[in-house]
Order: sequence, then C-alpha cells, then structure tokens
Amino acid sequence: MIRTIRQKRLQGRWFRQFLIIVMYYFIDYLSTIYHCKSPYDEWNLIARYLMISFNVPLGMTIFFLGISVMWYLVIIPISRITENTRSRHWRNLFEYINIVVFASNAGWDFGYGATSWFWSAPLFIRILSGSILYLIIDFLWIK
Repeated sequence: MIRTIRQKRLQGRWFRQFLIIVMYYFIDYLSTIYHCKSPYDEWNLIARYLMISFNVPLGMTIFFLGISVMWYLVIIPISRITENTRSRHWRNLFEYINIVVFASNAGWDFGYGATSWFWSAPLFIRILSGSILYLIIDFLWIK
C-alpha cells in the first residue's frame, strides 16, 4: 500500500504545474473571501451552494480544497501518459494539449474568478491576461 501511494505523487515539472494552477485558484479564493458579501454574488454554482450551506469563508475553503484535489487527480494520469509514451511525437502532442488546457483553465479562472471582483477590464482582456501570465510562468519556471 505504501508503494502505491508513493507512485501517485507528482514530481518535477508536473508538481510545479499543479502548484501554478492551485495558485490561480488560491488568488480566486482570497479575492472571493475578501470581496464577497453574500453567497449570491458568486457566479460558480458549486461554490455558491457551499457558501449558502456553510458560510462564505468555510464554503470557499471547502470548494478550494475540493478543486485542488480534483486537479491533483487529473494531473497524475496525464503525467503518467507523457512519461510512459516512448514516441516523441505523441509525447509532444500530449504536452501541447496539456499546455492549451491549463492555459485556458488559468485564463478562465483569472477572468471569471479572481480578477472579476476588483478589475473592471473587459472579460476577454482578463481571460487573455490570465492565459498569457500562465504561459509566461510555464515557459520560465515549469519547462
């Protein structure tokens, strides 16, 4: 059993990528707790339900921890596929798809979540800036 737990840990660039995505959600978490006066101000229905059921800080904490665990469980198989694929062509294809998925997710969270509370720029600009920021971090720190 101990051996299976060790095999499911993320290491290297995959762990750094997980940290970046969790940091995006953490910025959203902090800005929502600070700016959200009522659970009905939150657009995410799952987070809103948790905030109504509990209260704003506890509901957002449960949502943040749940989404962090979910991303951890998503990144594990992706990392295994890219590490176990011998063909350079397929490995590059998986990595490009991975970058697109994570950059778009970071952009959407940045646009709809974290910066929507305090930045009045158009939604497209917020999403684009979140994606570009993720890509810069990806190419400078993760690769």
